[in-house]
Amino acid sequence: RYISVTGVQTCALPISGATADLDLGAHNFIVNTNQLYVNSTSGNVGIGTASPSSKFNVVGNVKLSSGGTEVKINNGGDVNIYLG
Repeated sequence: RYISVTGVQTCALPISGATADLDLGAHNFIVNTNQLYVNSTSGNVGIGTASPSSKFNVVGNVKLSSGGTEVKINNGGDVNIYLG
C-alpha cells in the first residue's frame, strides 16, 4: 500500500513493508506546516514550530512518561514530576 502525493512533483510513500529509507535529499520534512518539522540543513526538529532553534524544539505542552513516572511541562512554565 502506498500514499500518493501529487503536486509539482509526485511521490509514493510506503505505508508498510518498506524495504528502503525515504531520502528527501536537501528538502525539509514538514507535516501540516508546523506540527512536525525537520530542517534538513541544521538537523533541528520542531513540534509546534516551523523554525526550531535547537536540536529538539517543542512549542506547547510536553509530557514524558515511563513506568508510572511522568514529567509534565506546560505553556505557563510549570514543571510537574510524578513518581510512580
